[in-house]
Amino acid sequence: MLKSSQIMFLVIMIVFINGLAFSKPMTLTFASIGPPKGYIGDAEQLFFDEIEKQTNGEVLIQRSSKYFHKTDEIFDEVSSGRVELGALNIAYYPKRLILNSSIYLFQRGPTHYDNIMWIYDQIYKRLPELNNEIKQFNLKTIYRFANLPTVVFFNKPVTSIEDFKGKRIRCTSRWDSEILQGLGAVPITSSGQNLYTALKTNAIEGFMTSMSANVIQFNEIMKYVFIAREIWTPRPLQITINLDTWNSLPEDIQNEIEIAASNVRKKMTENYSYWFRLNIAEHKKLGRTIVLTSEKDIDTWMQQPEIKRIFNQWKVEAESAGFKDSDIFLQRIQSIIEEGIERDMM
Repeated sequence: MLKSSQIMFLVIMIVFINGLAFSKPMTLTFASIGPPKGYIGDAEQLFFDEIEKQTNGEVLIQRSSKYFHKTDEIFDEVSSGRVELGALNIAYYPKRLILNSSIYLFQRGPTHYDNIMWIYDQIYKRLPELNNEIKQFNLKTIYRFANLPTVVFFNKPVTSIEDFKGKRIRCTSRWDSEILQGLGAVPITSSGQNLYTALKTNAIEGFMTSMSANVIQFNEIMKYVFIAREIWTPRPLQITINLDTWNSLPEDIQNEIEIAASNVRKKMTENYSYWFRLNIAEHKKLGRTIVLTSEKDIDTWMQQPEIKRIFNQWKVEAESAGFKDSDIFLQRIQSIIEEGIERDMM
């Protein structure tokens, strides 16, 4: 027969072992298109580190060892639950996320991070259709941050938007293609060569991207950079979680993840400015000629008829997909963006 001291020892050991099992960290896998680097990788890691801190190490985010070269793969991996978390860029899903992709139509926005994020917060708050559209793919956004401004790199001198005329410029978005065409450029959505070779052989003379792109390796041939800070990059970058995974998390863990996202927002205000300044300094260090948009450049960009055309095209596609009241929907987004721009001027 066991003595009382032996029974007490067994009870203590059982509690201790159960405590160890309970304290074992929960590891969630994050899918991305490549290793973490630059502004975007930094923004993601800030969030992951804050989750670990906020949950006292109960939740760890591990980047997938497999990099997905197609954004559709990430979408499907997270939607199906094969991985728990993934990066989401609305510009890549004009058909699946047709309502979300409408944000990308708006060409001008504020320049300060807090005001850009205020716009995104208000858009997703006042237009629940956007989150519902994401939710129908079994996804939930748990973190959102703003991209750096639009830039166009060239292998030949440019001094203003007027110099875009006739130049072959590579871009990734159909809407960017329309805008570039409106500016007199020759948009190339696929050069048939990798970017370096295309620039080297003059198959293209420039390419349009966001400032967050890693372009140091092109320094010898890409000596000119046109930075359009007022022409923002209206792509709220998001981290989504599989909805079933989210619903399976204890409520306190869900709350801690939401608090982590809120805490990182404050850090990202400084981070955004830091990476903008760092990019400018890096371009100067590499000997690139930097051209900043003038008011005339902005007016030229904003007054082109192609902008109205892409809005009309989006409305046709949205209504064909069964969405009604597209005019009112776009007007509500426009109103929020105008409020955000006004906040920039205060």
